[in-house]
Amino acid sequence: MMLKVVSRENYLNNHLDQPLSSFRTTHGHLAEVKEQYRQASGGVTERTRTLTEVPLRVFFSLGATVFVVSSVRNWLTRPPVQP
Repeated sequence: MMLKVVSRENYLNNHLDQPLSSFRTTHGHLAEVKEQYRQASGGVTERTRTLTEVPLRVFFSLGATVFVVSSVRNWLTRPPVQP
């Protein structure tokens, strides 16, 4: 009886060895791809944040420039002060 169990165990081990090895390899590859995706998606998030901030910087920079130009224009076009 024990010999029969050992024989079946050996048979199953021989037939499952290759599929299990393939599974382990595929599982390792999946872990690598997940890590690459995580790194890439983090980069996308960072770039999206940067692209969101750029228009705001440009807007405020233009606003400051318009204010300065307007102030200078007002100063240059004001009537002279009479003593």
